[in-house]
Amino acid sequence: MPVENNFSLDFLKKDNQNLSVNGQDSSEGIIPSKEYEEVSINENGDRTWSKSSVEKKSPVKKDINARFDESKQYSEEIAEFETYAKVSDNKIISIASQINQKKQLIFDKIEEAIAAGCSVGIGTSGVPAIINGVTIGVGFTITDDFPFIKKYSGLDDPTAEVPFNSDDTVTLTTSNSGKGYFSGFTENGGSDIGIYRTVSISTSIFAIPPNPIGICSSTMKQVTVLANEINVLRSQIDGDLISKTNIIKDRKTTSEVFVWGYESREYKVQGQIDINNTVINTIES
Repeated sequence: MPVENNFSLDFLKKDNQNLSVNGQDSSEGIIPSKEYEEVSINENGDRTWSKSSVEKKSPVKKDINARFDESKQYSEEIAEFETYAKVSDNKIISIASQINQKKQLIFDKIEEAIAAGCSVGIGTSGVPAIINGVTIGVGFTITDDFPFIKKYSGLDDPTAEVPFNSDDTVTLTTSNSGKGYFSGFTENGGSDIGIYRTVSISTSIFAIPPNPIGICSSTMKQVTVLANEINVLRSQIDGDLISKTNIIKDRKTTSEVFVWGYESREYKVQGQIDINNTVINTIES
């Protein structure tokens, strides 16, 4: 085998040896003292000297224990910060859910009235989705209100090349409450529910039942009540609480980066060993 190959193999094998002990006890067999003695020399009143000592707990840790404790600390911080953040996130989820249920009910009521023979707004094209000054959609379309979080997907994946490989906006739900680096709420920013239409009494002789005055007027009264209830719910969104929660979430992200670093290192070390072995096999063959 050429000398160059021997040198390359020696380098790769030595690199694998170093990588294989990465994160392990680098001072195996050495156990630091749990306590140490703090000694002080004091002058007495008779101009003599005396020695006193106090035993104290040693702050010295083995590197492997220090790394484990640090990783554990950051993981515990993340859990605590998420607990705080859930207070605001869960409130947003609850309010948004109630609002969107009422929007769906508005659409269903209008469809029922139309099926009963009530006439609709401007032909069948719909009218702007505004009821008694309350906007419940975009253009003619009733749309969900949108609770959301922003998150870096890489922070959830230690195999990712970087922790900030994508900045995603996803719907805030009970399964991701407290997570992400930012929470928010957008009126009418969600998915479509259906076309909004106003309902009035039908003048068609083919309506069944004919001229369903009670159904048409009752439906529009119910729709107006639901819109007003949506307005009240929206007023309960606490912008100040959301802002304070986002301060907590921003700090939580700092801890998540440290945890990602620990977990990513283990993955990348093994990946480099695999690459070295591939090169070793190539040289040897």
